[in-house]
Amino acid sequence: MKYSDEEVKNFRVWGEFLKYPQCCIEWFCTEHYTERPEDSDYGVADGTGFLPCPACRSLCNTDQGLYNLLGRDIKSNQTYDIREMYKDTLGDMMSPRYKTIANKYDFDYTEYLNEIKAMWLTLNKEENK
Repeated sequence: MKYSDEEVKNFRVWGEFLKYPQCCIEWFCTEHYTERPEDSDYGVADGTGFLPCPACRSLCNTDQGLYNLLGRDIKSNQTYDIREMYKDTLGDMMSPRYKTIANKYDFDYTEYLNEIKAMWLTLNKEENK
């Protein structure tokens, strides 16, 4: 599967915003789908949204290793409520830091922001029925 240029920019922006290692961002944007077998195991990083590159994979085979690599605990992502995720994403995208990184990569995030807003509104409407 080949990503569009805008999708790759989006991945780079989020990778940098989330302070993922540059080698992992680069690997994800260029080799992820050609290298990852469907049954590959990312150990403790599975389900967190972070996919370590081959060089970092062995560094995060324990919770402590993952914490040491990223400098924070991301395991809580595994039980994240989808409505809260969209709400947090919207908040992140409105931050000056996100906008600075998006501009660095020449990523026009307006359309993406509108998609996230629409998904969040839809989920909240469904829950309030």
